[in-house]
Amino acid sequence: IESVENFIFYKENFRQIAYHLWYVYTIIGIYLITPFIRNIFAKQGKKPQLHFILIWLIIIILNADIFNFSELIKSVFKFFGFTCYFIAGYYLSNMKRFISKKIKIILWILVGFLILFTAVATYLITVENNGLDEEFFKYMSPNIILMSLLIFILISDINIKNGMYLKTREAVNKDSYGIFLSHVLVLWVLEK
Repeated sequence: IESVENFIFYKENFRQIAYHLWYVYTIIGIYLITPFIRNIFAKQGKKPQLHFILIWLIIIILNADIFNFSELIKSVFKFFGFTCYFIAGYYLSNMKRFISKKIKIILWILVGFLILFTAVATYLITVENNGLDEEFFKYMSPNIILMSLLIFILISDINIKNGMYLKTREAVNKDSYGIFLSHVLVLWVLEK
């Protein structure tokens, strides 16, 4: 395992050129394993998907940062986490039509509570550490995962037919990847 870590992390192979490109590497990995995921879940139905998501949540609660894992194992944890977002999105997109308006109200209240919890917890831990601590803002923190999944459920079936909104959305969709790739250049210039 150490030789694999040396190859990936210390020889500058696959090293990120800019900090935001982790997303590109992750998306490429997810695209590469999608056929395998499709084969596993297409034939098995909903139950294995739910089991997979529950295992994901357990692994997230274990949190690879707490343990003294190697960089390779931490990277596998991260990749597994993002792959599970992908699977959870598929699972939830098929489930959302069964959610009543009452449950949606409860989910919006829960989202509000999670936002408040994240803000208060970040404030408290920041005061305690005498510096900004973004632990509760990490993509794989349980509060962010739950908030992301709830918001996905709540807004994915909204159908807006406003013409100006649709044109704006189409323009942003067309240019968003380019904006994502180049926004760091703008930030670098503004930091100087």
